[in-house]
Amino acid sequence: MGADNLLGRLAGVKSIGHGKYKARCPAHEDRSPSLSVRVLDDGRILLHCFAGCGAADVVESLGLTLDALFPDKEQGHARPTRRPYAAADLLHFVDRESLVVLVLACDAIAKQRLAEADLARVMTARARISSVIACLPA
Repeated sequence: MGADNLLGRLAGVKSIGHGKYKARCPAHEDRSPSLSVRVLDDGRILLHCFAGCGAADVVESLGLTLDALFPDKEQGHARPTRRPYAAADLLHFVDRESLVVLVLACDAIAKQRLAEADLARVMTARARISSVIACLPA
């Protein structure tokens, strides 16, 4: 749903600046405009009733849900996916795994042979480093 559709359902709408409006709040008996409406550049709509009505009360009184305050995903405004780990945590993890690989590689050079358990640990480190790379943004 767009801002125009939402604004069209409100009474007493007046523009007070770029993307800013005031209107009578539909959630309570409002004789003078107490509802502030702001349309952000990304299409999100912010509502604030100075009489104390919540955004959910306002949209519900218009026969809408809170989804009406957010742009449709089909319009290319999908919310970004949250990464499960912070970049700094991922770097510390890779640093530790690379140390494991270094120690085992040094052991292999000194012994001229790597034990099966050590080889398995190198393979685990490699898989973990690959999983960190998969967490990075494209």
